[in-house]
Amino acid sequence: DKLSTSQSVLVRGISGENDSDLPTICPLYSTCQVLEYVKGRSLKSFVEDQSEGVLPETALKQVFFQLQNALQYLHSQLYVHRDLQLENILIEETNPNTLSVKLIDFGLAYKRQHAKENMTSAVGSSLYMAPEMFSASPSYRANVDVWSFGICLFYCALGTFPFLHPMEAISGLHGIEGMDLFLAMYEESLQEILQACLDTDADARPDIEHLPELDWFKPAL
Repeated sequence: DKLSTSQSVLVRGISGENDSDLPTICPLYSTCQVLEYVKGRSLKSFVEDQSEGVLPETALKQVFFQLQNALQYLHSQLYVHRDLQLENILIEETNPNTLSVKLIDFGLAYKRQHAKENMTSAVGSSLYMAPEMFSASPSYRANVDVWSFGICLFYCALGTFPFLHPMEAISGLHGIEGMDLFLAMYEESLQEILQACLDTDADARPDIEHLPELDWFKPAL
């Protein structure tokens, strides 16, 4: 069990101004930081406990559909999380076949003045940071959260991180020897979403609200 932590940024926006009841975002109830108790564990711990070291497809889609919905809501409220990682996603097993997701830790979250505002602070956890954040003079948009979403999805689906060093992230998936052959072992729709989220060209990388347009998010026929 884990008591989720956050910062007072939630008071100003995510929970306060908008009275959000979105179930995938852990709400903060007062300025003394009394938080909802989440009876669960981190996504990283949950994946490590799986017999194959990855999430089965049904669980994978349950988790990442909810996570996409949470991030889309945050971005619609002009917030960017900027520290999305496996340890900041809590999983609660409400019954044997249902997983509930809670997104936590908004200590590095930033509220933009407008949707197209660029940010310049290089913050976050290096394994999950988009390559444009490693620039000598960073300038980036909200879709850095989409990059982090892709890192989390890659780990949960494939059982490993795609990049272990910032220079590898700058080179992208196609810059890592053997990565194309590795990805070719998986279904095309999963390859497509991973390549879209982990596109080193920030202008080509989709915004969070456009991810459901990809085949991986669409129900099987």
